[in-house]
Amino acid sequence: LKYHADDLVREIGFPVTEAQKAAWMSNLSDSRGRLIAEERDDFFTIMRIGELPQRTCLNYADGAYRECLLSCFDSNKKFLYATMGGRPVARAMLRLTKGSAKKPGDKDSASLQFVDVLNECEEPVERDVEKLVLFLERCYVSGISMEESEEVKRMFIELAMRKAREIGAEVVLSNQYRECSASMGFTAMQHYLYISKSKGGKQYLDSLGG
Repeated sequence: LKYHADDLVREIGFPVTEAQKAAWMSNLSDSRGRLIAEERDDFFTIMRIGELPQRTCLNYADGAYRECLLSCFDSNKKFLYATMGGRPVARAMLRLTKGSAKKPGDKDSASLQFVDVLNECEEPVERDVEKLVLFLERCYVSGISMEESEEVKRMFIELAMRKAREIGAEVVLSNQYRECSASMGFTAMQHYLYISKSKGGKQYLDSLGG
C-alpha cells in the first residue's frame, strides 16, 4: 500500500517511469566495520522514527507533532538508518521530489509546477528547470562519537548518491551535511524544493524547521 498505483507520480508532480519506480522501491545498504547503513520503508521502522535512535516530536505515543507521522508513509518518503552492533544510532528521511536551482517565477525561467493546484491553472508551465530531486533531510544521531557521526553522515550521502544514479535524480542535501560533503563534490547553494500535499495529512520537514 505504501507504493499504491500512481501515488508516487501524484505526490511529486513529475513523470516517473516504471524502471525508476522499481529502483526507488528497492532498498540499498552499505557497511563499514560495525556500522551498517540501509534504506528502510517497513511499517515498524516508520512508526518508531520518533523513538529510535532518539526521542523526537514525531514519537507515536506523545510527540508534539505525532499527527504528522502518517505522512511518512507517503510513496515518496523513505528512511536511511544506521546501526552499530545491531543498535540503531542514526536515521534521516530521504524524500523524492522535484526542484530547481532557479527561483520559481523568475522571468528567465519556468515556474515549478504545483500538482496540487494544477487543475486551477489555465496553462501548464514548461519543465525546462524542473529536475527529479532526492533530498536527504536532517540526520538524527545518538550514542556514538563525533567521528562516528560524521562517518554515518558520509555513508548516508553515498547511499543517496547511489540511489540518485539508479533513478536519474539530482541529490540535494540538508545544510547539516555542509562540512562532511564538501570533499564529496557538493557545493552550498540555494535550491528550491517542491513539497506536495501529503495523503496522510500534516507533515513535518526535519530540515525546514517543521
